[in-house]
Amino acid sequence: MYSISYGADLLAQEVRLALGEMPDVSGRLQAYCAVFELFPTAEGKFKAIAGDIDKSKLAYYSVKAKPGKLIGPAKNGYKAAAIAIVSDRDKRLFSETCAAVNSLRVEVD
Repeated sequence: MYSISYGADLLAQEVRLALGEMPDVSGRLQAYCAVFELFPTAEGKFKAIAGDIDKSKLAYYSVKAKPGKLIGPAKNGYKAAAIAIVSDRDKRLFSETCAAVNSLRVEVD
């Protein structure tokens, strides 16, 4: 997220810290960025991700769950069924895409 939003190389900053140097925090906002982890509201066997979204507007999208795999809410220790990363320089377009991702639902049987 820092790389997308500010152009910051976190690995380089870790190396600087390991060498006893101060990290470079001079980055400036280049784009808005958000990471979404999608979970079902209840435990069950993964069926699908419901909702309509233009995946070409996403910086990253991956469905991690396989059909029929047991999944559930994060509070029960399950991993995300899907992950989406939204990034855009335009705040309005970023907000619209975030709202679209937020409307996606993980369906279980």
